[in-house]
Amino acid sequence: MLKWVGAVRFSGVNSNIAVIQLGRPIEGSFAVVQPPPPSGGAEWRIESSTEGWRVVREGVEIFWFSVNEETRPITFRQKLELGDKVYGFGEKYARLNRRYKRFNMWNVDQPYNQPSGDPTYASIPLYIVFSAKRCFGVYFDYAGYIGFDTDIERVGEVNVKVDSEGVRVYVLWGETIKDVVASIYSLFGRFTLPPKWALGYHQCRYSYMSQEEVLKVASTIRSRGIPCDAIWLDIDYMDGYADFTWCVDRFPSPKRMIEELHTMGFRLVTIVDVGLPRREGYHPYHLLAEADGFMEDENGEPFLGVVWPGVCVFPDFVRSEVRARWARLISDWLAQGVDGVWLDMNEPSIFLQVAKASRELKRLCEHSANTEQPALTLRSLPRLSTVGLDKTERMVPIDAIHTNDSGERVAHSVIHNAYSLLEAWATHDGFKLLNPEGRWFILTRAGFPGIQRYAALWTGDNQADWGQLEMSVPQLLTLSMCGLPFVGADVGGFGDDADPELMIRWTQLGAFYPFFRNHSSRYSNRREPWVFGEAYERCIRDAVKLRYRFLPQLYALFKRAAEGGEPVIRPLVYEFPEDEATWDIDSEFLVGSNLLVAPVTQPGLRARAVYLPSGSKWLDYWSHRVHSGGGWVLADAPLERIPIFIRENTGVVVSEAQHINTQNSKPVIEAYVEAEARVELYDDDGSTLAYKRGEYFQLDAHFVKHENTLSIITKN
Repeated sequence: MLKWVGAVRFSGVNSNIAVIQLGRPIEGSFAVVQPPPPSGGAEWRIESSTEGWRVVREGVEIFWFSVNEETRPITFRQKLELGDKVYGFGEKYARLNRRYKRFNMWNVDQPYNQPSGDPTYASIPLYIVFSAKRCFGVYFDYAGYIGFDTDIERVGEVNVKVDSEGVRVYVLWGETIKDVVASIYSLFGRFTLPPKWALGYHQCRYSYMSQEEVLKVASTIRSRGIPCDAIWLDIDYMDGYADFTWCVDRFPSPKRMIEELHTMGFRLVTIVDVGLPRREGYHPYHLLAEADGFMEDENGEPFLGVVWPGVCVFPDFVRSEVRARWARLISDWLAQGVDGVWLDMNEPSIFLQVAKASRELKRLCEHSANTEQPALTLRSLPRLSTVGLDKTERMVPIDAIHTNDSGERVAHSVIHNAYSLLEAWATHDGFKLLNPEGRWFILTRAGFPGIQRYAALWTGDNQADWGQLEMSVPQLLTLSMCGLPFVGADVGGFGDDADPELMIRWTQLGAFYPFFRNHSSRYSNRREPWVFGEAYERCIRDAVKLRYRFLPQLYALFKRAAEGGEPVIRPLVYEFPEDEATWDIDSEFLVGSNLLVAPVTQPGLRARAVYLPSGSKWLDYWSHRVHSGGGWVLADAPLERIPIFIRENTGVVVSEAQHINTQNSKPVIEAYVEAEARVELYDDDGSTLAYKRGEYFQLDAHFVKHENTLSIITKN
């Protein structure tokens, strides 16, 4: 129970989490699952003074803050110390240490993820402060606009502005970053283990234009020996870009196409946009209209925006009845054999506001009548469309209205960032409606804390650019620390043309992304592995095979993420916080606790410097040379190879496969043992929830080296 302390209310939730209520009390949360009951243990308290408040745990000050609740936005200021690092904020286009930055939490359609682009597709209003003396996280549980300033406007402070009359602030304490991240995963709810095929390689393009082209791409992948598990369809499979339809001219027999893909061992993932065309005879529109299931404008009429299909309405996912009807649409769509759903444009993004465009067109026509100038010119067109305007205007307007289950009308401004979370929830329910015991695969572009309970997330429309290849590493590492373990970036870059070297290096890196997809725009060159010629194809194929080689290891890490709240990929500081040299490093990363990956992110390089953390020796995976930790080494990186190192006294589980369905080869444990090592092998049926009932195989191998003898003890 929250207790008043001066002008704020405060309570310890458990030994690692406390909550501060600022301003008007807020009930409910989109992101936070039911917090665990108070566990006793550590004592939390908050102490007020004329200058602000001190958050204290077990008699030790965690941090100091001040707040102004009397005006909107609420302003929260938290002191930083000189040596503090600031991590967090999700997929922002920034280095791992995000001190001295400004970020806006407001989901937008951010084309090509420009380096200056902020806000972006997903909003994670969470940061972690870390130094040699302290470690804690701060989460602002609000789905509307929040602005963060980390030590720019006010020196030595995080300055937060929340556009609300009230907000709950969660404080997450830990001895280490591991502890804080575990609390984050617990607070937002852990994800369910995805189907095993979703961990494989995915081939996508905007767009594969016909059934014939889809099957040709699939058969070419198999004939060239490229491991792959999924083919994706972008919006051109639809009839007039309308969800849940097929263009019969280009896809005359989708059921047969899906059957052929399944026979070849592929899964099919189709895109579903959030806007539904307002068309007579269009079943999805009528199904939701029967429940008055759309967002409304200020006049109580369905809000109209123009997207790919033309004039569209937008489901009001705040209401459970609307989510249930959307789930029926998803279930019926999946029933034909579609295996996964790709949620796009769900910030929600639009091209044009119909009412706004109508008013502007009327004004232009009146002006034309008075001046004898044409109403429409190239110069006036941007006024009718949101394209070319400020990116925040390419969205459903903030004064659009939702209606909750109690019949209360709620402004879109207060739920905007959670809209994609609610859509993913409804989509997940569609999978469960069709197959209650099955796992599901959903990919989303927009996101908010809690989205990981239902969907994987990718960083949106990036570019074929070396800088964006490099920046994808801190983007994904930060998302992973913020509670989202199943994340990726488009391999090769969505926009612009990729050259062969960039494609090879990005595929090598993508092989270690949690989500691994090759995707590109119709306005860029083709990206299938064979299009660059035989020599380059061999390098790309080998990189994809590397993914499947380590897939047993990755699968075990996904299980740990689902049950233990551990990220699949991690910055070095996560595992080695005592090594100060790791605190800012984001050009390399760990897969699990022991596999260090150092991608090449600049053209022309055939070697790169790699920092090996202190406290361990490290084995070069390719040369088998052993290096001491605590310093830099120059690692060979010929075009066909990505530098990889294995931590002393650990091992990895590897295998060989063409795709998940053929993964019948026996797994092999590769261990680097100086004294003793433990390696875990995990497997299950790969498709159902039976693992939650204990139906899985797990082998713990214990390696003990004594002089020239290696003993192996197994337990299952």
